[in-house]
Amino acid sequence: PRRWRPWLSVGHGGTLDAPASGVLILLVGSATKTPKAFLEGNKTYRAVAELGYETDTLDATGVVTEKADWEHVTSESLEAAFPAFRGTIDQIPPQRSALKHKGKRLSDWALEGTPIEKPPRH
Repeated sequence: PRRWRPWLSVGHGGTLDAPASGVLILLVGSATKTPKAFLEGNKTYRAVAELGYETDTLDATGVVTEKADWEHVTSESLEAAFPAFRGTIDQIPPQRSALKHKGKRLSDWALEGTPIEKPPRH
């Protein structure tokens, strides 16, 4: 029979935003003391994008705030733009994020009408 072990540490290696899918790494026991050993390394992302829109949350869940013509975009121009998205990238966290400010998630601040600007990070 399984028994609860209150002395056993359990943690996770990050969070996934609500619309994201992927792997969430769980750390058990002594692994909770060295999460970087499990989280470092190369990552590969696959995305589906709809061109011509920007939203207030910078993702598909937000309200469209801007529209732009995209008819001029070609496969070649996309391929030419891809190198700028490879390697280490400083990224501004979106308003609807699991990151915290003063102990509360950014997404909670945004839903309350008080968006918090966080500095870029990589």
